[in-house]
Amino acid sequence: MSQRSKREPVFFLGDSMGSLGAIQSLGSKGVPCWVCAPERRIAAWSRFARYWHIPDPHENDERIIERLRALSARTGGRPVLIPGNDYYALVLARIAPELGCEFAVCGGPLSSIELLCHKHNFADWGMEHGLPCLPGVLASEIDAPEAYPVVVKPINKFTLQFTAKNLPAGVDPMRYQFELIRNETEWRAYKEELRDNLDQFIVQTLLAGTSADTYSIGVYADRNSRLLGTFVLRKIRGYPALSGETKAGQNDHVPEWIIAQVRQIIETLQYSGILEFEYRREPTTGVFHLLDANPRCWTWIALCAASPADLPWIAYQDLCGSPLAPVTETRSPGSIKYVFLISDFLSVFYRYRRDHPAWSLSPRQWWRSLAAEKLVVAELNQFDWSAGLMILFTFLRSASRRIARLATRRS
Repeated sequence: MSQRSKREPVFFLGDSMGSLGAIQSLGSKGVPCWVCAPERRIAAWSRFARYWHIPDPHENDERIIERLRALSARTGGRPVLIPGNDYYALVLARIAPELGCEFAVCGGPLSSIELLCHKHNFADWGMEHGLPCLPGVLASEIDAPEAYPVVVKPINKFTLQFTAKNLPAGVDPMRYQFELIRNETEWRAYKEELRDNLDQFIVQTLLAGTSADTYSIGVYADRNSRLLGTFVLRKIRGYPALSGETKAGQNDHVPEWIIAQVRQIIETLQYSGILEFEYRREPTTGVFHLLDANPRCWTWIALCAASPADLPWIAYQDLCGSPLAPVTETRSPGSIKYVFLISDFLSVFYRYRRDHPAWSLSPRQWWRSLAAEKLVVAELNQFDWSAGLMILFTFLRSASRRIARLATRRS
């Protein structure tokens, strides 16, 4: 019997870059992986995964359960279920009671997932529990901010899907993922543009610094809410520079009180599963603020496979019943780095010229910034060429659409 056939299968709900990173970690160790999603996008093209269609989660939970059971009957064993994005984390928490003991579920109770996925409610909850969260107010509840600049963000990651339905043709909803408002004129224009969706957006104070001041603490907690794996990443660059998603990052350290705080949150919420916390350090004061919590796989999780704190592998072993001792990545900062090669290359040589000139680098400077004992390239991780080609295709398609929208606005 082969090593692969001895492994319990893993079903990833949702086709995302986070799913892809976890699949590459597990698949390279002989774990059979399936991507369960309404459409085959990126992760399902990995050489380590197969695709299984499930209906849109907005339509019918019962049909999702039926399709998961059908796949389980095909694969055998007791499959592990892992969410690939926020919405599927909610779906999985909703249907978990219906799945009984047939599956091993990587995720916490529904009440915890709902809180973690709602930025406004989580910030309020955090401040009530003495956490350094940023206060915020729903955009629909204020006439104007007391002072500028402010940032406006969706209350959760899937708000943008619904907002898109009410926007004019040709407007990219992703531009509302992080909106900087500098003055009264911009605020009034923003309110008018999103007048039908203001209750889905939160207004917060703008923190000093850039995305390079953001630290992500990735963890896995077992059924007793005990941390079995901890990995800290600091963004090197994000796009947009102010607060963009990770385009380049590295392993790093945070003060021990932050890890203790993460442990406290997990224990209070009785959470189990994979989870990422984002903290922002103000460069002038050194004060850390808790920004976000993501109860699912995230983009840079692929970096963990280069560490003893390989969170997908730790999660898999624990959910399959293997006894484990806690593991934390402790090497010197920058020993392991992660880069989204295409996007970071484009940002460094073109987009940062207007967005953040200090990060415009020469080819040699750029390559030196990625020097490390181990460099993980998102598009080429585990030499997963089929997934890499799909990432390139998706990037080029998205870029062409942005160019088309820009041309439409100018004409």
